[in-house]
Amino acid sequence: MAIFLSGVIYALLFPKFNLSFLAPVFAVPLLIYLKNYAALGGSKKRVFFYGLGGGTLSWLIILYWIYGVLLNNGAGYTASVAGWFLLSLYLGIYWGLFSLTVVLIFRLDLRCKLFLTAAAWTILEYVRAHLITGFGWLLAGYSVAQIPLFIQAVSVTGVYGISFILLYLNAGFGFAFLRKKLRPLIAPVSGVVVLSLYGYIALKTPYTQKEKVDISILQGNISQYEKWDDTYEERILDTYKRLYKKASLGRPDIIIWPETALPAALNDDYKMKKYIKELTKEDETFNFIGAVENSRGRYYNCAYLIKPDGEILTPYRKLHLVPFGEYIPFRELLSPFINVVNEVGDFSAGENYRILEAGKAKIATGICFEDIFPRLAGKFISSGANIYINITNDGWFLDSAGGYQHFVHSVFRAVENRIYVLRAANTGISVIISPHGKIEKKTGLLTEDILNGEVYLKSKDTFYARFGDIFIYLLLLSVFAVLWKDRKCLKTIKKKSAAWRKN
Repeated sequence: MAIFLSGVIYALLFPKFNLSFLAPVFAVPLLIYLKNYAALGGSKKRVFFYGLGGGTLSWLIILYWIYGVLLNNGAGYTASVAGWFLLSLYLGIYWGLFSLTVVLIFRLDLRCKLFLTAAAWTILEYVRAHLITGFGWLLAGYSVAQIPLFIQAVSVTGVYGISFILLYLNAGFGFAFLRKKLRPLIAPVSGVVVLSLYGYIALKTPYTQKEKVDISILQGNISQYEKWDDTYEERILDTYKRLYKKASLGRPDIIIWPETALPAALNDDYKMKKYIKELTKEDETFNFIGAVENSRGRYYNCAYLIKPDGEILTPYRKLHLVPFGEYIPFRELLSPFINVVNEVGDFSAGENYRILEAGKAKIATGICFEDIFPRLAGKFISSGANIYINITNDGWFLDSAGGYQHFVHSVFRAVENRIYVLRAANTGISVIISPHGKIEKKTGLLTEDILNGEVYLKSKDTFYARFGDIFIYLLLLSVFAVLWKDRKCLKTIKKKSAAWRKN
């Protein structure tokens, strides 16, 4: 069916397929089906469940790696399949809601159908990224992360602006096909032209280059299944010692280690403290290190800054934890059914947007999947940070698409804030991303490596850093304005909706 075809195409937009050229048409089969369905007067339950099915299929393809992550961490076959399926099913609900909304738009014969269709998808993406703990993984806009010309406007609109224009374009192609006319494409294509012109000007405009720092990123490539095994502790420490010594020859200002690079809590483990102080005492370099903190029996996933004299400063504690990875929501409810839940310990969440200062570099930190939350980075940067560092493990993903999917989000954080993004990943992909979203340097996946670079510090805030997701709020106001203008149509909504509920 057409809905399932759209689901498959959506999955193909993202890594490892990366068929970004299909982004303007992925929803066309879905929209054509919904238009015909609305004309036939089918039931609302059926259209919702068709949309749910297409969306669930899409996310089952995108998130296939979740099954392997869960299975390799002891969840068992049944629990691994259940976790993979239930998350995909939850994300599919948004496709179901979108399908319902679009059919309603068609049935009520609302004005500005293309605009309302694109707005519906974009607003639902915003809800998905914020509801409960929020899961803004691979929103439609991220599909064009590899096209710098098209994403420069996120410094104003955020990723939601790109999602909107892509859905507007999809709706235009759908209506052009149904009506056998090009007129429905005029507005969305004009939007693409405006975004492209903005992108062209932005790419030709150099970002302010005043102060710079030299950095080195260490990629230890430590297997996730060795990180916390005492048998491998010495080998892990030796690996980072070797990488550190090699990186320090270039006398960088900051050496960046990945998330939980050290195999023990840094703050209360004498051996770890001694290791760090002896390693760093002869160099005039700041070290930015991912490590666990044990504070009165509560564990935090942290980023530590070590001064050149070996002093360990107060760390940044991760604010947004990974559900089912760093803590178990609904533990009491789930524990009778899933035994592994009882064996997993919880991390505690931090409370402060702590900026770590390494000389003139004021660091905004994202640990692991915190980089998929635009406003987390934005709040740091609007508070004075001038460089963004994401430290992550990603060893969970092995060589699957998961690591590549995670990486694309960092591209948008760079452009949104016109800031250099430095990504240190345990098993890869480690990368230096320019404020224009261009990949300046990167490592391979599952390799031991060092990434050296020279980066500039941000000097002023973007519109997005200052005002956040105002695009979404303006979009909501525009939707209300369109509906208010069509007051005659609004008067019929209650009557027709009541009739529809009987189906």
